[in-house]
Amino acid sequence: MIWRKIVFYAVICLLVLGQIPVVAQAAQGAFTPEQYRKALWMVTRFYGAQRMGEGPNWLLMDHQHKTSYMKDADGAHDLKGGWFDCGDHILFGQTFFYSAYVLAKAYDMFPTGFHDLYHGKDYSDYAESRDWSIAGGKPNGIPDLLEELKYATDYIIKAAPNATTFYSQKGDGTAHQQWVTSGFMSTLPNSNGGEAGGPRPIVKNPNDGVMPSFAASALAIMSRIYRKYDAAYADLCLTHARHAYAYARANRTNSVGAGQYYGSHKTPATVFVTASAEMYKTTGEASFLTDVAFGGEETWNSWHVLDYSNSHDLAVFAAAQALTGEGRQTNLNRLRDSYVTRYAREVNGEKVSTLGGGWGMLRYAGNTAFLAALYSAEIGTVQYDQFIFDQVDFILGNNNANRSFVVGFTEQRRSGQTPTGIKLPHHRNVFLDDRNANDALKAQLPIPERNKYFGYMVGGNRNSNQYVESIQEYTQSEGGVDMNAGLLGALAYIVSKLAPADTSKFGIDVPPPKVPTIIQISTSSNPASAPAFIVDTLRLSVNDTATLYAHVFDQDGAVFTDVICDSVRWMSPNVGDMAVVFNVAGCSLVVRHAIFQSMTVRFSGITNTIAIVNEEDVSVRPRSAAMAKHGYQISVRPNAVAFSVAEGRTITGVSVYNLQGKRVFSRAGGADSRVVWNSAKHPRGMYVVKMSMSNGAVVRQNLLLK
Repeated sequence: MIWRKIVFYAVICLLVLGQIPVVAQAAQGAFTPEQYRKALWMVTRFYGAQRMGEGPNWLLMDHQHKTSYMKDADGAHDLKGGWFDCGDHILFGQTFFYSAYVLAKAYDMFPTGFHDLYHGKDYSDYAESRDWSIAGGKPNGIPDLLEELKYATDYIIKAAPNATTFYSQKGDGTAHQQWVTSGFMSTLPNSNGGEAGGPRPIVKNPNDGVMPSFAASALAIMSRIYRKYDAAYADLCLTHARHAYAYARANRTNSVGAGQYYGSHKTPATVFVTASAEMYKTTGEASFLTDVAFGGEETWNSWHVLDYSNSHDLAVFAAAQALTGEGRQTNLNRLRDSYVTRYAREVNGEKVSTLGGGWGMLRYAGNTAFLAALYSAEIGTVQYDQFIFDQVDFILGNNNANRSFVVGFTEQRRSGQTPTGIKLPHHRNVFLDDRNANDALKAQLPIPERNKYFGYMVGGNRNSNQYVESIQEYTQSEGGVDMNAGLLGALAYIVSKLAPADTSKFGIDVPPPKVPTIIQISTSSNPASAPAFIVDTLRLSVNDTATLYAHVFDQDGAVFTDVICDSVRWMSPNVGDMAVVFNVAGCSLVVRHAIFQSMTVRFSGITNTIAIVNEEDVSVRPRSAAMAKHGYQISVRPNAVAFSVAEGRTITGVSVYNLQGKRVFSRAGGADSRVVWNSAKHPRGMYVVKMSMSNGAVVRQNLLLK
C-alpha cells in the first residue's frame, strides 16, 4: 500500500511538472463534415452576390435590373467590377482589398478546403437547373473560391493600372438614401446613388499605402494559385501586383479612411510588410525580402484584434513564411505568444471571442479562428483546433439562442437541435425589392426562395440572446465582405481536415496551351492529304474566290485548329511584298513573313504569333518535331540553303519551287547526305521544297522561308 501511494504521488508530481504528456481529447465540432462543406459553399458563393458591374450577380440574375454601375470609369479607363462592401452599393477599398487578400491567403494555405461545386464564372448551371441550392450546381474543373476571387482580382488589375495610379473607392454615402437593388439604384440620379447623370464618384490616388499593399498581396498570391488554370492571367496579376506594390512603397507609412464609414489603418507599415513577403514568395526577388524588415518592431504586437484596420498578425505570419532559420522561428513565436494564445484565451461563457468592437462583433470570432488556423497549419499543431471549432460553431448556430448567424444555414447539429435562421439581414439586394421600403415594410420583407441560401454572416452579437432581428439594427444585422472573409478561411481549414477536396481533378477541363509550328493553307479540307503551303491556291488570280482551309499543326504534328474560310478573295498575290493576304467577312486570315521575324495568323480576331528567330540560321521544321530531329534538317542562311539528312540516310532528290509554280532548283539523287542550294540570286519569299530520301519512307513537302 505504501508503495502504491509513493507511485501515485510521484505520477502526480510528474504531471504537474509536465514530464508526462497528457493526451488531450480530440477537437470536435458541432456539425458533420458535410455540413461544414455546405456552410463553406454558402459563404463562398456569397461573394458572387456582392458583384457590381456586368457580373453576373447571382442574386439579381432573374431580376429586372440584372447589372449595376456599368458607367464606372475614369474618363476612358474602365472601372466596372469589384464587390459591394456590405448591404449597400459602394466599393470601399479599406475592406475590399483586405478581403481579397484574406480569401487569397485562405486558398494559399488550405487549398484542399475548397471544392468545385458550381460554375463560379457565370452561374449558368444554377440558371439552367433553376435550383439555387448546393444540389443545383455542377463542377467545371476550377475551385469555386478561385472563380469568386478572380472577379475581385479582375477589378484590382483595373484599380492598379500603373505604378503611379491607384483607385480606392467607387460611390459614396448617397447610396444609403434608398432601399432598392443595386441595378435599380444605378438608374437613379447621381444624387440618389445612381449614375443616370454619368459615372458616380471615384476616389483616385489616395495618400495611402495600406490599400495598394493589400492589392499587391492579393494579386501576388493569385499569380501563384491561378497559374495552373491560366498562366497568362497569372502573369498579368503579377504585372499589376508590381504596379500596386510600387504605389504602396511610395506611401507605405500613410493610411486614409473613408469618412464616417471606415477608419484608417492603425499601423500602415505592417501591411507593406505583408505585401513585401507575398511578393517575395511569388518572385523570389531579394529586393522584396529586404522590404520585409521595413516594419520593424511595429509588427511585433498589437493590443487590438485582426480586422481590416489592424493586421499586425497577418504581417508577422507573412514575414515568418518569407524568412528562414531564426527569422522564421522568431516570427512564429511572436505570432503564438502575442496573438494566437491571447485570442484563444479571451472568450466568454458561450466560448466565443470577446475581442473587438461592438459593430459586427462576429467578424472577430471568424478572424481570430482564421489566424489560429493559419498558425496551426504552418507549424502542424492541433492545439487550437477546438478554439477554431468553437468560433465557427457559435456563428453557425451552436449557441445559447440556438440561432445561426449565416443567412440560409439552418442545419441540425449533432446534438439534434436545429438553429433558427436570420430573416431580416441588412442587405438591399437579397430581397429583390425596389419599392424603397419604409421601416414598417422592411420588417415584412421576405427573402425570395431562390436567394435563401445567401451565405451572408451578419454582424451578430457575442451574447447570442441579445441579438435583435431587425434590418434597422444594422450594427448587428449587417454583414460585409470583410466580415465573411475570416469565417471563410476558418471553414476552409476545417473542411481541409474533415472533407478535403481532391485537387487532382481541378483543371482537367482547361487545355494546356499549344504552340503553332506549321500553318498550312489549302483548298483541301483534309490536313493529312493537303499539299504544302498554298500550293493548291496558285491557280487563283486577283479577285478570284475560293474556299480555303487553314490547318495549324503543333510541334508534335497534331492538328489543333481547322479554320474554314468560305469564298475567300485573294487580295494580294504579289510575292515580292513578302505577304499573302486573304480577306473575307467573318473570316479574316493574314499570313506575313517579314524578314523572317514572325509569322502572324489572325482568325476572327484571335492572333497567334510564331517567332522565327535568328535570320542567319533558320531551321524550318516539318510537321513532326521528332522527324526534324531524326530525319532531316533544312537550314536557311542569307545566300544558301542546306538540306541535310540523318546518319544512315542519303538524299535521292531535291526540288524547289517558287509561288508561281516554277521550279528554281533541282538536284538528282545520289549518295549525298547534304545538298546545298546557292540561293543568293533568288529573291526573299516563300518557296516549296520536295525532298526524298534513300529509304523512300519519308517524303515531305515543306514551307521554306528565305
